[in-house]
Amino acid sequence: MYNDLAEILIADKMIKVPGVGVLLVDNKPAILSSVDKQVNPPHTKVNFIEDSSVENEEADNGRLKAKNALANDLSGMQAGEIINLGHLGFFSKPENGELQFTHNTSEYPGLPTLSAIRVVRKDAVHNITVGDKVKTSAEMGVFFEEAEGVQKSKWWVWALVLAIISIVLIAIYLFETGYSNAFGLQ
Repeated sequence: MYNDLAEILIADKMIKVPGVGVLLVDNKPAILSSVDKQVNPPHTKVNFIEDSSVENEEADNGRLKAKNALANDLSGMQAGEIINLGHLGFFSKPENGELQFTHNTSEYPGLPTLSAIRVVRKDAVHNITVGDKVKTSAEMGVFFEEAEGVQKSKWWVWALVLAIISIVLIAIYLFETGYSNAFGLQ
């Protein structure tokens, strides 16, 4: 009975039900969960916003009939009654009298959750932007190999050698001249 509504909802992403509210389609993209190593499929959720001031804007007679039929059924709902919209979901009216919409969660039974394993290829060549230049990963590998071959400065070794030589010369001077007249003291 409400098959036309599903087609309208898919085409327009929204159905304004006069005097009741608006059904909106909310598309969610696929989600990669690297912790679980899974790709969850995209899904669509149908939301209902209750608004009694919604008026009809349709000129198409077929669409108008489907919306008016749903509006009449929803306005005449009793507490505890359910109106099923097929694969879209269902309207219910609990004891408090407030209209509720519940969407179906299994809208894409053909799209399973997939396992996602990261593939690292060591020999793959791809472009890399370095500053304002574009280089390949092979060129950057050669650049870093050359950089590893350059020796680091070892100035501290020469400073240490000079310090040891200075200490040895001072020690020799002190032993030859004695400690009493060291450094010109009499």
